[in-house]
Amino acid sequence: MLETSTPISTTIPERLWSEITEACIILGLEALYVVLAIGLGYRLWRQSRMKLPITYNGQSVGYHNSFWLFKSSLYISDCMIMMIYAILKAVWLLQFQWKFGYYGCKAYRFFSSVAFFSNSNVVCAIALDRYLSVYSNHIIGARQYLRTKRMLYFVWIFAFIAASPQLLVWETYRPSSDEWKQCVTVFAVEIHELPPDSPRVENVNFLSMLYEAYHQAMAFWLPFSITISCYLRMMSRLIPFWPFSVLNSYEDEQQKTLCTIFWSKSSKRIQSFFCETILRRKSFASQSARVPLAGTTRHPPTTALRRQLGTTVFKNACTIAFTHMILWLPYNIISLSRYN
Repeated sequence: MLETSTPISTTIPERLWSEITEACIILGLEALYVVLAIGLGYRLWRQSRMKLPITYNGQSVGYHNSFWLFKSSLYISDCMIMMIYAILKAVWLLQFQWKFGYYGCKAYRFFSSVAFFSNSNVVCAIALDRYLSVYSNHIIGARQYLRTKRMLYFVWIFAFIAASPQLLVWETYRPSSDEWKQCVTVFAVEIHELPPDSPRVENVNFLSMLYEAYHQAMAFWLPFSITISCYLRMMSRLIPFWPFSVLNSYEDEQQKTLCTIFWSKSSKRIQSFFCETILRRKSFASQSARVPLAGTTRHPPTTALRRQLGTTVFKNACTIAFTHMILWLPYNIISLSRYN
């Protein structure tokens, strides 16, 4: 199936059995997904009708309510991938040509990209939300719910803006005199119409590669990098000798002991600098962080993180990020091979 800038043949190619097999697999997975989607949709609907507990200040606890927004957005983006991208691709493979017209080609590629971009960005937003929940653990209830809504507004607006180039890049093309059309990129069309020895072919191939790199970056690598950075930053708070952590007095002593062991093979001057000078400053910062503000109770970030690690929301967030990485990382790594 012609989906990239692969050179277009002037004759109708023969149908490949691998394409028919792929279409059948997609339709089988689609039938399974419909059953799962109905169950997940019903579960989300029930969760939306649950009454949340009220805190002492009259606000609802916002963790589950906010996370429901994330799960709903993730559910919508998954449905878009399966109901728009997957089904139409299966039909496209079975029909062996594009029969949905010029604007149908652009709309299909646009909304497919919106689905992929929003899916990755929602996972990224969940990681950012967990990161902010650790470092601003005093923000709960309506304020946290409002923050989640703003993040999701940005996710979907960004997905639509980032997918807008698809409206210009994709179009239908008939490579021969027969009524056989395909939905291809403008780069593939130009390469097909240029002479093989034209100096412009190399420039068009370069532009095509830039477009594919942009699409992969927006669909996976950029949100994946932010997601990994958030979780690594949160996990780094548990490393005893991490230089930017704020620890309590017991952890300060424990950090100093481990730091001495870690730097035991270094010179005394370096050991003194890392294990005494820096730790003394961090110990002072730890004491300052435990000074309560007026009307609020503040906890050191490590304490907040340990509370977050035990919550169902945090575990679900980690599960979503890990599943997303397992499903999409191998495919995107293989896709990078075309740039070699």
